[in-house]
Amino acid sequence: MTGDDHGNGGTEGRFNQYAALSPSGCSVVDWECVRGTSYIYPSTPTLTNSEAAAFQAQGFEIGLHVTTNCANWTSRAQLESFYSSQLADWSANYPSLTPPASNRTHCIAWSDWATQPKVELENHIRLDTNYYYWPPAWIQDRPGMFTGSGMPMRFADLDGSMIDVYQAATQMTDESGQTEPFNVDTLLDNALGPKGYYGVFTANMHTDDASSPGSDATVASALSRGVPIVSARQMLDWLDARNGSSFNSISWGGNHLDFTVDAAAGATGLRGMVPTSSSVGTLTGIERDGTPISTTMQTIKGVEYAFFDAEGGSYEATYAVDDTAPAISNIADAVHSDGSATITWDTDEASDSRVDYGTDPGSLTFSQGSSALVTSHSVSLNGLDPNTTSYYRVTSSDAASNSSTEPPGAQPPRSFTTPSATLTDTTVADFNGGTTGTDTYVSEAGNGEVTLAPTVGSEFSGGPSLPSGWSGQPWDGGGAGGSATVSGGELHVDGALASTDTASPATAPGVPRPSQRS
Repeated sequence: MTGDDHGNGGTEGRFNQYAALSPSGCSVVDWECVRGTSYIYPSTPTLTNSEAAAFQAQGFEIGLHVTTNCANWTSRAQLESFYSSQLADWSANYPSLTPPASNRTHCIAWSDWATQPKVELENHIRLDTNYYYWPPAWIQDRPGMFTGSGMPMRFADLDGSMIDVYQAATQMTDESGQTEPFNVDTLLDNALGPKGYYGVFTANMHTDDASSPGSDATVASALSRGVPIVSARQMLDWLDARNGSSFNSISWGGNHLDFTVDAAAGATGLRGMVPTSSSVGTLTGIERDGTPISTTMQTIKGVEYAFFDAEGGSYEATYAVDDTAPAISNIADAVHSDGSATITWDTDEASDSRVDYGTDPGSLTFSQGSSALVTSHSVSLNGLDPNTTSYYRVTSSDAASNSSTEPPGAQPPRSFTTPSATLTDTTVADFNGGTTGTDTYVSEAGNGEVTLAPTVGSEFSGGPSLPSGWSGQPWDGGGAGGSATVSGGELHVDGALASTDTASPATAPGVPRPSQRS
């Protein structure tokens, strides 16, 4: 929670409000109290040095609101001068305060990528909130992570080297046309719900006035969900403590995962996580320094983990040895017209798939399968011989290499028979590839069929001339005009006669008689 105070003096009233909203007897160290940061000009009225020191003692942060006079800086030296002169004034007015550790620059001046964090680092400011969710016309009241992540990340210089200053994107402001509590509710619900869009969400609710509707809505939303509300300095201290914490002395033996946790001071609420499954079995418990500790389970990107309070100490995670093979059931085979077959079965735990098969029940020399660990299995067998009996067994192995085979080796394998090979003739070309009998005839009808042979018959293939034994003449007995042509297996007569030497001519202009097109 942050706010900018432009010399209007609302900081004192806002901090008093946060103190009043905090639970009675809350712990600042454990993030149980409502706390925030106010970035102020050096000459902020109504806030004296002693008052500022009292707020700092309660866990609030008062930082400098650096200003570039709302103009882009033209050089690093110019920006350094802004910081040095304003920090000097700020320190002179508030000598009892710890030097600022975080910053938001007035007017969101951003002349380049790396100069500001470098100048901040020179002045021991290591958390930057300048990446800002604004302006309203671009935001369109849409909640979002802005950088694709809700986590503060350190800057990188142009050569790829890391700058030890964190960028905490300001996702919620009171000047970006955002509706509250809609935005904060969306961010927090997506973080706490099944989507798991967790993160550190930074708000700028200006401290120019003691009261702020945006601040009220944000605090109420977080408190109702048990989400901590902390200052930028508290966040920076925790980030450093988390990065200063580590797993060490990691070793695996038998069914035990051993490790130590070195938790840095200030790593409040540090959590560790170990996978719940291993090559030998599932997690049965975790001990810290020989004492069992509680865990909660959560699935992250398809992998289940056990979460635990990562206090400093020596840990041992124990996994049960899995010596039980998968149980195979519901074996079935489906034979397809193309000569392939599909073998399916189920297992009671995730395991791989393999089918051993062959045409000799005593020698299953071929194999097909998949290494994917599943409970519903399907394996395709291709290239099988037609009209042949094939024999097979199915085998599945779990993650611990426990294996089951059905039917077992002492029993005969299962079998299926592929159908006989079939040939299908459907076209004239298909039928002409064979030899017709004495009384059969290949017809052009439907692009190919075999019929009983007619006494006289011709097929109107080729074209455009009439087939041999046929002739055409104009309808008027020798006058001009009329045509009889062949196209696409059909006779076309237009004002003409078409006839054979042995059959009656077509008598309807343009329409052949059925007997002349067998």
